[in-house]
Amino acid sequence: MEQRIPLHLISENSNNHRNRSSNGEKRNKCVRYIVGCVTITSIFGLIILLLMLSITIIMIVINICYHDKYYCSIEHRLSLCFNC
Repeated sequence: MEQRIPLHLISENSNNHRNRSSNGEKRNKCVRYIVGCVTITSIFGLIILLLMLSITIIMIVINICYHDKYYCSIEHRLSLCFNC
């Protein structure tokens, strides 16, 4: 008492499965592309951020090393403003 499945139903199901898998592969490629672009952009952003931070730290270190305790670079500008 086995029931037999008609062959045309089997072939339709296998074709639908193939179409679904190809759509899934297209989606996976698109998702991979988007994730790759976002990752590369984030890495470039981090590199630029680290460069800016390192330049700032270098400027602070140079200022600490070569700072004259008796000279204030803004003092003459302040005195000019208050004399007006």
